[in-house]
Amino acid sequence: MLASQARFGKAGKSAEETPPETAAPWSPAAFDDAALAASLAPSVLAQALELARSHPVIEVIAGDGDTPPMARLPMASVIFYARNSLAHARCDCAQGGACAHVALAVWAFRQADQANGSQALRATVALRRDEHAGAGPGPTQGERAGAFIARCEAMLLDLWKEGAAAAPLAFEARLRMLEAEARALDWRWMEESLDELEQLLRALNARSTRFEPRRLPAAVAELWA
Repeated sequence: MLASQARFGKAGKSAEETPPETAAPWSPAAFDDAALAASLAPSVLAQALELARSHPVIEVIAGDGDTPPMARLPMASVIFYARNSLAHARCDCAQGGACAHVALAVWAFRQADQANGSQALRATVALRRDEHAGAGPGPTQGERAGAFIARCEAMLLDLWKEGAAAAPLAFEARLRMLEAEARALDWRWMEESLDELEQLLRALNARSTRFEPRRLPAAVAELWA
């Protein structure tokens, strides 16, 4: 008798039949500029601003309480796992998170919410310049140049340690982002060197006859220099 009563509540329904509570849907558009500045380095935000200048087409997919919201960018995809922290946003780029793609995804959600309303399940937007105009003052030219050089050196060090054939797609994504930064700095020789390295890695991955084994270490050395 006691066991039978324990299985039923006041309404006479079994506790096992009570549907579990689901989390309310939310949008990454709720992350404001202060949240972005607190979670992302100034150099990362500057990189995101440069990438946004090309007005990338981004598909945003709203969460439904069980599935987290996500954004599909031309170069990566970002999933937002927590509504109160950008630190839990994950990207499938080489950096994995706290990257420029996270900022682009947040801006895309803002634009989609403004255009279609917060109830839109799926929307594709071309990021506008005015969407991220309030991101605050960016770093100086010298700071951007220093951050760019540091990222180049980190990429080359990873390439040296992991090998050119280890993860070509990951390196390709990093090289494209570095090329965009070099273009923004108007460092054409660096942009050309990064493009050459990207082409060599792509040819190596495709086992193309265009790959020149001797040219790869030379290109890496020239870029480092």
